[in-house]
Amino acid sequence: MERRDSAPRIFVSFAQPDASFVQWLTNELKTLGYNLWLDQSAILGGVQPFDRIQNAMDQSALMLLVISPSASKSHLVKSEWMYFLSDSHKRVIPLLLEPLAPPDKINFMLASLDSVDFYRADHETALAMLDQALHEAFEDGNGEAQKLLGAPFASFATPDRFQADDRLPTRDAGILHMHEGMPLTAFVNWISEARHVVRVLSTWTGAFVDYAEPLIHAARRGARVQILLLDPSSAFARQRSRDIYLGAPDQVSVDANEVPQNIRTSIRQLASLHAEIGDSSAQLELRLYDLLPSCSIHQSDDRALVGFFPHAGRTTTFPMLETQINSPFGKHFEEEFIHIWDSSMPVDLALYFAPEVETANRALLAPLSARELEILSLICAGLSNQEIADQLVVEIGTVKKHINNLYSKIDVTSRTRAVLRGLELGIVRSSLRL
Repeated sequence: MERRDSAPRIFVSFAQPDASFVQWLTNELKTLGYNLWLDQSAILGGVQPFDRIQNAMDQSALMLLVISPSASKSHLVKSEWMYFLSDSHKRVIPLLLEPLAPPDKINFMLASLDSVDFYRADHETALAMLDQALHEAFEDGNGEAQKLLGAPFASFATPDRFQADDRLPTRDAGILHMHEGMPLTAFVNWISEARHVVRVLSTWTGAFVDYAEPLIHAARRGARVQILLLDPSSAFARQRSRDIYLGAPDQVSVDANEVPQNIRTSIRQLASLHAEIGDSSAQLELRLYDLLPSCSIHQSDDRALVGFFPHAGRTTTFPMLETQINSPFGKHFEEEFIHIWDSSMPVDLALYFAPEVETANRALLAPLSARELEILSLICAGLSNQEIADQLVVEIGTVKKHINNLYSKIDVTSRTRAVLRGLELGIVRSSLRL
């Protein structure tokens, strides 16, 4: 068989539990002469630096996406194929390794693409189909890979294993426009008219510093305002500080606390807005997530701006897709937001920490997490463990675990000692309002 040593690079996206299959597949494809890149550390259960993964995707013309139950639950795999999918000049070929059992379901953007079935067909037959698909993708008569949108392979038929309403053409998914960066003025104008919901999923947000009035009026009109920000105490927050400076000149210093500080500033600003809203303050809610989402979302009623978290840059400077939220494309991101919202930590904006408290906390040898600070403040307010659990909407066992952790960090063994020690260290105040 003709070797294709000069073929463009192929990026292989997969979840670590599928590593044995991926190892077999890449060995076979390399024997056929294909040029592949995969996260070799994932074969052994490790993790590549994010910048190396992004650079590999940028330098690849095509992605092989291994679909399995493990892959469907992997935030990194999802981030990879969605980032790749954002470039319409590149192609993604899904490889079905295992069927997805309910409630898992293949994403509609992938269901609209022709794929290769390694589950129902024997591996050698499926490999031959994949070889043919790759051959046609790289040799389409123009010497370039065909565009992803609306250009399915014509050489073979995908087995009919998905429901008919899963097969939604990507080009009709509801994308209205692509913005070069964050169109802040447009988003503020949307909020000015919002009647039902305003949602933000980002690392931090400065969107409401100079444009507080539209958000306040939206809440007073009855719109539910839901803000999701990254937990400033999480490892992802420090990692994001490094991410935004990838590729910067060596003389540019990187402050690992930059992103955590920006998030805390956002929280204080939102707490001020919460107080200003007054009687409708319950309409403004903030939660903190501790994971790696696949996208950023800025939604106002039936319109949304969707972006992808870039490395070596800030989210607001990266292209953003404007979409109808009730379209197939938009519904996917609405579901993403709701999933993260339901699993994130609520923050009581009426009881947030003064800047001096944060400064004192950071000075500790083992700083308390945002949740531990919140629980310590509630202990100081005289709440029982059950009352704290009820207010934070968590199990009482979770409260007890946090209390034990904060006791250990400030070296106390009782609630009374914790209150006295907290006042001594300056990590609680008699009044915690901003």
